[in-house]
Amino acid sequence: MESRCGACRRRFSKRSDTNRHIANSSACRKEIRRRLRTRLGQIHAELARHDSDSDPERLHEHDGLRASPRSPIVFQDWEEHPGSFTPPTFSTAFRSNPYRTTVEEASEEDEDAAVIKTFPAAGSTLGHTGAVRISEDFANLTADGPYGPWGESKTAWEFARWSKIEAVRDSSISRLLQIKDLQEILGAKSARDVNAAVDSLPAPAEFNHCEVSVDVVDTKFDLYYRDPLRVIADLLADPTFEGHLHFSPERHFTDSTQESRQYTGMHTGDWWWNAQTKLKSGRTVVPVILSTDKTQLTSFTGKQSCYPVYLTIGNIENHVRRQPSARAQRLIGYLPCGEVDAQLFHKCMAIICQSLFKPAKHGVKLVDSRGNVRRCHPLLAAYVADYPEQCLVACVRYGQACPRCSTLRPGFGDDSVGTLREQADTLATIHAANSPGHGEKGGMLTAAGLNDVPAPFWAEWRHANIHCALTSDILHQLVQGVGKHVVEWLLELAPERELDARMQRLPEAHGVRHFKNGVSILSNISGLEHKAIYAQILGCVHGLVPDNAVRAARALLDFLYTAQYENHSDATLDGLTTALSEFHKLKRVFSIEGVRTDFNLPKLHAMQHYIECIRLFGTTDGYNTEATERLHIDLAKHAFDATNKREFVAQMCRWLQRRETMHWFATYLAWKSNTIYDARLRPVATQVGGKPIVLAKRPQRPRVDLKDLAEENGVVNFKQVLEDFLRCWLDLARYRGWQMQLPDVHANAVRQLDAVQVWNHVTFSTPNTQTKDAPDVINKAYASASRSRFDTVLVKINGEDVAGVGGLEGTRVGQLRAIFKLPALHEHQVFGDQLPGPLAFVDWFTKPHTAADHVNGMYSLEKAYRADGRRESSIIELVDVRRACQLVPKFGTGQVDRKLRSNTILEGYDKFYLNQYLDKDAYRSMYWNDKI
Repeated sequence: MESRCGACRRRFSKRSDTNRHIANSSACRKEIRRRLRTRLGQIHAELARHDSDSDPERLHEHDGLRASPRSPIVFQDWEEHPGSFTPPTFSTAFRSNPYRTTVEEASEEDEDAAVIKTFPAAGSTLGHTGAVRISEDFANLTADGPYGPWGESKTAWEFARWSKIEAVRDSSISRLLQIKDLQEILGAKSARDVNAAVDSLPAPAEFNHCEVSVDVVDTKFDLYYRDPLRVIADLLADPTFEGHLHFSPERHFTDSTQESRQYTGMHTGDWWWNAQTKLKSGRTVVPVILSTDKTQLTSFTGKQSCYPVYLTIGNIENHVRRQPSARAQRLIGYLPCGEVDAQLFHKCMAIICQSLFKPAKHGVKLVDSRGNVRRCHPLLAAYVADYPEQCLVACVRYGQACPRCSTLRPGFGDDSVGTLREQADTLATIHAANSPGHGEKGGMLTAAGLNDVPAPFWAEWRHANIHCALTSDILHQLVQGVGKHVVEWLLELAPERELDARMQRLPEAHGVRHFKNGVSILSNISGLEHKAIYAQILGCVHGLVPDNAVRAARALLDFLYTAQYENHSDATLDGLTTALSEFHKLKRVFSIEGVRTDFNLPKLHAMQHYIECIRLFGTTDGYNTEATERLHIDLAKHAFDATNKREFVAQMCRWLQRRETMHWFATYLAWKSNTIYDARLRPVATQVGGKPIVLAKRPQRPRVDLKDLAEENGVVNFKQVLEDFLRCWLDLARYRGWQMQLPDVHANAVRQLDAVQVWNHVTFSTPNTQTKDAPDVINKAYASASRSRFDTVLVKINGEDVAGVGGLEGTRVGQLRAIFKLPALHEHQVFGDQLPGPLAFVDWFTKPHTAADHVNGMYSLEKAYRADGRRESSIIELVDVRRACQLVPKFGTGQVDRKLRSNTILEGYDKFYLNQYLDKDAYRSMYWNDKI
């Protein structure tokens, strides 16, 4: 049975392997004991309050833990089902002050444990409905069979689900069903039969249609929308999100001093806490997150577009909400397309959101998936949009004013932030400008940076401040915004041919595009391409452009990577402030060099609001427009593909309605079988089952002679290095500085070895160091003679902790020369009864310098050589490799040798930089302890 370590989250095929891992890992043992002490302390306190028996044996029964004096402590329930472990709540309501917080305190012997303050009585239940919503919806289907209108036929149900979830036109389904054998199996003769069966099922929130007109034009516009209150009710009642919902705000602190805050999901931010104080005790805040973004439906012809409106709620945890397959974001409308007037936009949004205005003030009873009833207030928390959309939503003049604060265009380039705009002030200014007899309407609005929209849709939304709700946007503001500008400035400063030559010759790395033709020829650069450029450009421009230009680019990248953390503290937010201030101090270099005259960029000013947004709404992964862009594929483009392209919006709504109906029925079937519905259309290709390393079942090269291994892979002195590894494996200690001789049986086995089994690549799976909810970080490393590619990797040489824990402490960089195992015939002869796992032959580099380079911020390292001038090499267990990494040569100011290629660049240089900007995980994990 598969098992998992309760500390580092590594999975193992057997519990004995888990126990062996914990026994050998001091870090995991320490962490598990710390958690056990804290947990037992909490249980003792709780049992004491209830006058229960505090016998230690009963404590273990109560908690589901097993402790053995002879073996490492292993978490039973938590380890194998991490999502099912829910710590008990030990909070007490204080009658004297309805807004006094409750605290989950750390134990006295663990002063560094995190502390969580919970808002008292928030999210209280009013009772139970007696039956859950999903059961009631499908209560009348029992007579038809387990698959409702498809009776006993699972095949017919699966076909119907496929036909409605994939973007398949009805005409294509009808043609397929012309096959008579299929008609008998599926019980349908055409798409009409399939649609009739789907339409007979209970449906989630249905689409409505109305015509909208405004005074400025005579045309009537079609508006398609769903009741957002019904959509919110659907989300809360969906069993898929059970265990991933928060109904009360919390304040997280890093330790018992409660001096440093931590921010993750929206429930840890200040907005929810502040909103809760405005409601009566026991009420539940439902943070409404809206998003609008016009998108093209056709790539080359037709120029068809649509204007979707999305809704989700902040009660759902970030890691679930940002997964498109989780369906936590729902489409609630299609706005009219074309040249949308601001008044038309706001009138349509007012119609869509109308059902939320009264509940926001008075509350409404809503039911969760367990049947618990709460008095909920759907409050506007966040509006996710790019800058043009933000200006439209907030009635702010595009390019002339910040939609969040009072800063106007002349101040966009300053390292300062204005006063937060208030919704009431904006409404008062617009109203005053439209008052009868007011002669300075245009001047008043211009001075405030506002547009004339007499009736914004958010005007009647209680407790809303639209300006505060406009959140930071990593994709458009940083990745395709300020970052794009800085790269353009660097490209203007750097010699084009030399920069391209360096980018072409960088070593390839997993997950990052290799620019084999350079970067100067790129046009219409996508977000992924921008990220690949940011990951690799810093080391290449160093030496080609002024040092301050490199420092400015480094400060921007530090801001970009830190802003994407999934767990922030006051310390990391201070790091954001420092990086932004550093960029503003250094940006003048681009003016001196003549590539930029002013810095009055709206997206540059928007960086001032990131820290504020994180403190208010939690980490940026909860409100990034990347999620919205991805939703366009499923909820707009696929819907359009399923239509006949004529009057397509109505057809798109009908297709989406049936798609949601099938998802809801599939959720019901999963709920009946006590499982969770997985809406993914296909398995995730990068999933490796949580194992630390994954190799192909069979080696790509089953037998490679040692002579060929030396010639093709560059493996030198294999047998001598194997003997060194064998001495460590057999635990042969050195005697007065002299190496102990191997026992004859092992030495003879090494001498007789003439070939090994070789793999070309390995996949690493390491836990995310910031949050247990995120999927494992997956990357690959190659040691392939056929590709002439031998990647560099980060190896743990001291300690047992996972990648990223402790940064670069106890690690070293090596170049993979071979991934291998000894043939089964020789393995027992060489190693004895206890066999190692897969092995790797690496050429070492020196330990990275603890002081980062003062220009590009990277850590320097060099090739490691022995006293006799040969490369320092070792054989290691592959499980000690933590992840792949990328080294950037120290190019200096001269030209790179044009004879070198990406697969030979590591041979052409001796000194390198360790590139921590390769990806987000590398940036989080490649540091020394003096870094935040």
